[in-house]
This record gives sequence, structure tokens and C-alpha cells, in this order.
Amino acid sequence: MTIRALFPPRSSCARASTLVALIALALGASPAAADEANGVRFAVPEGWKATERNGLPVIAPSRLAPGEVMSALVIGVQAASGTPAAQVAQVADAVNADAKVVGSSRLVTTDRGAVGTFHIQSFDVESADLGAHTRMVVLLVRGDRRAVAMLVFSTNAVLQKYGAGVQALIDSLAISPSAVPAAPVPASRPAVPAAPSASSRIPTGETPDLFPGSPGWLPSGRGVRIPPARLVEGRPQGLWWHPQARSGRTVAMLTLFLPDGTRASSPRPGAGDLFDVEGQKRQRGATGVGTFEVAGGRITQSYDGFVKTDTFRTGSDADGAWIEIGAGRHRPLAPPAAKGLVGTWSGAGGRYVFRADGTYESGHVSASSELTIAAGARGTYVLDGYLLALRPADGPGWITTIGASGASCLVIGPTLYCR
Repeated sequence: MTIRALFPPRSSCARASTLVALIALALGASPAAADEANGVRFAVPEGWKATERNGLPVIAPSRLAPGEVMSALVIGVQAASGTPAAQVAQVADAVNADAKVVGSSRLVTTDRGAVGTFHIQSFDVESADLGAHTRMVVLLVRGDRRAVAMLVFSTNAVLQKYGAGVQALIDSLAISPSAVPAAPVPASRPAVPAAPSASSRIPTGETPDLFPGSPGWLPSGRGVRIPPARLVEGRPQGLWWHPQARSGRTVAMLTLFLPDGTRASSPRPGAGDLFDVEGQKRQRGATGVGTFEVAGGRITQSYDGFVKTDTFRTGSDADGAWIEIGAGRHRPLAPPAAKGLVGTWSGAGGRYVFRADGTYESGHVSASSELTIAAGARGTYVLDGYLLALRPADGPGWITTIGASGASCLVIGPTLYCR
């Protein structure tokens, strides 16, 4: 079977599901593989070429037309990490960390006998460097070994144009008998050729004794990718917040859950999309870094010498999805979109006004709801993922954490602001 001209330039999720199914059904007998990298054998299709980027083989048609994007990356052999579906989700979180996921296909599985079983899922995404495009994760499972490859293409028309080469490449994938499984794809390792991270807009540096929101603090520039906040096989991933009473006021407390079972309270950012886990572990006193397990409707968290088990529930309401740990209801946080940040946000007696030209105002709200601008509370801002840099016109600036809670609220530092 070949990939037929069934789709318009951009696919819906339903069409993406059909596309993945076609590719899976097209898998046939493997031809002799001419190359090997990272424990995976593959053959470069006729009319394609292989190069290397960040230690990964990148395979693409030799003569792409202007504006076309079509490439494959052989990420390599990995150790098993949960079920195949969970590992596909983990890889997708890592490779899509620089992009906004706007749709996905269902996971399609096909048995290749002695070669193994393929698990394939595609994701429609939007990124700053490539715009709207599709990323397809291919997981090959053979025994306790798993291999990962990925396709990146700009439109379905481009995929159809180079479909024969795509099918030949996937057909050729095989796990080398001598391959040594590596660790699963780390969230900090970019697998997609991309422009420099937007985090370069916010300076980085070594400020281990300072904390986000304090003058002079800088993100380290190191860490693991923060996955999207969601449930994967009943386990939380990503950044979540819940209200907590502290010193006579209610603050927003952040908790980060990683796919490998790591959890962290008040996670220390390494960049707009990174968690500096090692930096937080080196903090003086309690660090909030530990592990978590979910089983039988309960969650056990271990950190700072304490082990705590609570009931664990999930659900949704008018404000969106939630998880409940004990009596604390947690809401997911996402990086705010630049356009979504523009507007007026109020909370705890204060207000921010963000404008599309990169300027802001902040101040206190009077009883008449008028905004009183404090000295030095006009300036410019830079939004980068989960970080917000505020630069007042008269006075020192600072960098703090930020996250979107649904469409109508923001968590800036420890405070909840809503429209």
C-alpha cells in the first residue's frame, strides 16, 4: 500500500489518524539496512541524504522545494519506560516542548513479527521556527528494547510527495542485535532541528542563593524540559498549582510532576521551559525535590525526609480539569501565549496591564477599582514560557514565574490574577 492523495495541506485530527494508519499498514518486509546509528539500523531512501545534527542522524530528501519541510530523525535505542503508549507520550512531550500541540492522531500499532511492533502517533504543532507542521513519533518495540525515530513534515501534501521514501525508511528500521539500551529521551534534549530557544531572550547566570522573583535572580540555563500538564495513564505530569493559606493570605503553590516519577514543590526554573532539578537539589535546607507514585486511588510523595500518602482523584468542572491530592485541588498550568497575555489582570489588591507593544503597568487597586500606578511600575516585559521578566523604567527589574490557568487566570509568582 502507498500513501495516496487523500488529504488537504493541513490535517484535522481525524485525518491525521487515517494518515498514521496508512503508514502503519504500509509496513512490509525490511530491506537490507545500510547504516546504523544509536543502536538502530536504517537505510537511506533513494534520492534522500543523511546528515548529523546534535549527534542524531537527520535524513531528508536531497531536493526539497522552497518552503518544504520533510525530515526524519533516528533518535536511537532506549530502555523500556512504562507501556509503549506511555513511552510515546514521554517522547512526544520531549520533542514537542518547543511547540504548541494543536491536535494529535490516535496511536496505531502494527506487528512486524521478528522485527518487532511499531507504535506510531502524529501531532499537529505550531512552533516559532517552523510555524504549523506535523511531528510523527515512531516507536519500535522488540522484547525489552525500544527504538525511537521521528518524522517532521510541513504539510500532508509534502508527506504524500515524498511518501515512497518515508515508507522505505520506516520499513528499514530495525534494532541492532548488539544495541545497548540508552535512557529514555531526556526532556532537555531537543530532537527537532530548530532555531535557538526563545529562552535566549531572558539572560541566564549562576545565582544559587537567590530565588525567582527576587532582584538579581537569573535562570541557570540548565535543566529538564517541563512536560505539558496532563494525566498520562492516571499519573500527573507537568506543572500544577493549588491555593494554600500562608501568613494570613492565600498564595498559589506550584508542584511539578515529571514522567520519571520526580516531583518538586516550587520548582526552580532553568529557563522558560526547563526545570533546574540539580540546582534545586543544591538549595540550602528543604528542597522540595523527591519522588511520587500513584496506585489504587492514592498518591505517595517522598521528599525532604518525609513520606506522605493522600487520596488521589481526578475530574473536571466549569474551570477545567483538576487533580485532587487529599483536600487540595490542583489546576494545570500552561505557558501563556503572547497574545493571551495582553490585557488587564487583577488579584490580591493588585493589577497588571500588559500591552501588545511589550509595555506594562502595575499597581494597587483602590476601593473605586481605579488603578493607582506605583513608582517604577511602568516598563517593559519579556514573556518566555513559564518566565516573565519585568523591567521597570525607573528601577531594577526582576524575573518571576508565570503560568496560565485556563483562559481567564494567570499565576504570577505566588499570586493568582484573573481577568
